Amino acid sequence: FARAETIATEVAERGLLAIAGTHKAGEEGVSIFVFNPCPWERRDEVVVEIPPEAAQGTLLGPGEEEIPFVVMGKKLVSEGILEGVKHHEKAVIAFPAELPPFGTAAFRLVPGEPRGASGSLFVDDRTLENEFYRVTVHEDGTFDLLDKETGATYRKLNLLEDSGDAGDEYNYSPPEVQEIFTSEGLRGEVERAEDLPWKGSIRVKLEVELPRGLRPDRKGRDKETVKIPVVFTISLKRGIKRVEIRAEVENRARDHRLRVAFPTGIAAAYSFADDTFWVVERPTRPPRGEGWVEVPSVTHPQKAFVAVEDGKRGLAVLNRGLPEYEVTPEGVVYLTLLRCVGWLSRDDLATRRGHAGPPYETPEAQCLGTHRFEYAVYACSGTWEGSGLLRAAREFVSPPYAVALERAFEPHRYEIFSLEPEGVVLSAVKPPEEGEGLVVRVYNPTRRELMAELKCALPVAEAREARLDETPRGKLDLASPRLLRFPLRPGEIKTLQLCLGSG
Repeated sequence: FARAETIATEVAERGLLAIAGTHKAGEEGVSIFVFNPCPWERRDEVVVEIPPEAAQGTLLGPGEEEIPFVVMGKKLVSEGILEGVKHHEKAVIAFPAELPPFGTAAFRLVPGEPRGASGSLFVDDRTLENEFYRVTVHEDGTFDLLDKETGATYRKLNLLEDSGDAGDEYNYSPPEVQEIFTSEGLRGEVERAEDLPWKGSIRVKLEVELPRGLRPDRKGRDKETVKIPVVFTISLKRGIKRVEIRAEVENRARDHRLRVAFPTGIAAAYSFADDTFWVVERPTRPPRGEGWVEVPSVTHPQKAFVAVEDGKRGLAVLNRGLPEYEVTPEGVVYLTLLRCVGWLSRDDLATRRGHAGPPYETPEAQCLGTHRFEYAVYACSGTWEGSGLLRAAREFVSPPYAVALERAFEPHRYEIFSLEPEGVVLSAVKPPEEGEGLVVRVYNPTRRELMAELKCALPVAEAREARLDETPRGKLDLASPRLLRFPLRPGEIKTLQLCLGSG
């Protein structure tokens, strides 16, 4: 996975550099090209690696306005992995940016003393506040969230919960004698991590004492314990409606499941989870499953988010690469961080009869070592469909992508295309498997029909609808040379083939 990610990052960087090369060079300096993968205008934090000497300059935006930035540190960067690796030391900087829909913006670092910027999101050492939320952090790593839109307060969010796991890589299974441990009441170190004009972060350092593993008979957890260092960083950004959490865990225990809990106080008959081309509604009470080979699971898969709601308000937990959740009927949302087991398959589970695969030992599935998890909380009014959740989740899982070039380009903002309304989700933008043009795939995960509008920067000579395998289905009428308007039924996926002109 690490190698695949490294190669993908290199390919993405080359793609952005190719786009940058189409723009006119300007004065001397360092340029930062930023790509927004979301098809709407957005504000977010940009993190980019630059030559160390450029970090002493002033950052100018597309309109030549000065933008505050902070140097987060230095790192050794490996480049050119596809033909011969070269290693360079780079400075890592962060700054706030307004970005065009599915497009690029060029920023420029020039010599000079930055003016600096004032402002803070800190109310006190343990409280952050922006336009949307007020967040108060506790010593045990939990936090209280006041949603200004609804007036609702959510208490003790982000509670660590750990249970024994006598299962295998297929199924979770509690030991016969289960012990649950939580972080409630622990006293960690609380400190300001970042105090920036556009962002505030509070760090909490904890040690959680857990059983080192299961007993030899696997019926309960060992009496001998190990200490697990945990660091939470809880962040709030100006103009952005989400609370971001980064959890760093040094796992030293075996045979356990580590989760974070978010008690919403919302009685939840159903959960709503992002899935492939749809948002799945699942009951929080499983069927009885009498006679089933597997006990009906209370945990389920997700992609970008899981949400609970009561029609008036709701709370969602967003995630980057954490695909398992549980929602209880009382409205507690659990997000799984780690499942640590030592077998591919076993035949002594309480949750499944017999083997699900070969009975191989898998010691690395105990997940020992250091892990970093990133997730976020989004509180809102109304239902998930009309609350802005779809956009908030896509922005969290698709941060801006940036590269730096040691030559300056004229400042610019370039929009490739935009997509409306909010409920329409962009799934793919790619060259066709055969022929020329561009394939754009969208879908509607809501329960209502939507009228989609795709606005293109370049004129569209012809537009056709296609199947998922890109077999043509018919020609589409254009509302104008740069605007395509078409209906999307609930759950409908639509693949478009566009022949673009120039201009």
